Amino acid sequence: MAMAWTYWTDSGSHNVPKTIHDGVYGLLVDYIENQVPEAQPDSLQDPQYQIMARSIRTRAATGGWDTRIHADFWIVSDDPEGGGAYIIPDNNPHLVYKVLGVTNAMYPALQRQFPGEILKMSATLIPWFGRLVYDGTLAAATGGRPGPPPRASARLKEKLKQQVLESVEKGLVIERLAELEIDSICKDPVVIAPTPQHDPTTEEIKYLTKIKQFAPEPLLGDDDDQEKMFRVTWVFRRMGYRN
Repeated sequence: MAMAWTYWTDSGSHNVPKTIHDGVYGLLVDYIENQVPEAQPDSLQDPQYQIMARSIRTRAATGGWDTRIHADFWIVSDDPEGGGAYIIPDNNPHLVYKVLGVTNAMYPALQRQFPGEILKMSATLIPWFGRLVYDGTLAAATGGRPGPPPRASARLKEKLKQQVLESVEKGLVIERLAELEIDSICKDPVVIAPTPQHDPTTEEIKYLTKIKQFAPEPLLGDDDDQEKMFRVTWVFRRMGYRN
């Protein structure tokens, strides 16, 4: 898939048929929307074709594959309810993704070869109708050198597993690219609507009273500076985070 992603929206110097969109994506659009109906008109009633046709221009699916997450991930564990694998980027150990497989689930496939191990693998995550899936390709995260995938030490295993448990408990697992789902037709759309706020509680009023006692921080910059900035900025949220 690496070549496909490299030329996903730009064919570069390659000589390819002219389509409405450039790159590999343009060839897919042309194939699904023009070539298939012309060569196999009966396939228009095929549910699999209908899914492909629906996905090709939907930002929450194939139409959004110009937005991808590629990294080296620790493949930590499986969702016990069969909802995908929990993985953690090697360069950000506090971030947890939940990823499904298009045809093959990520975690069981690796466990069959390396039972009990937490492996570091290179993978590319892409959106698919309100979920994250990987593109079907997993490679050992060895920096291009030949050899088996790196394995987490016993101490690192515990840290990674604990991070997954905490992220699941606090609702911090990333399992979709919600921004791509706005204005998209998908089975599980994101509904954006203002939430009415109730009056401050007695406890909140106490906090507000304390906050008012603090003097504002001076602005940075000269008096004539049009882009003054605060030295310290605080953001207070009434809801949205869970302890």
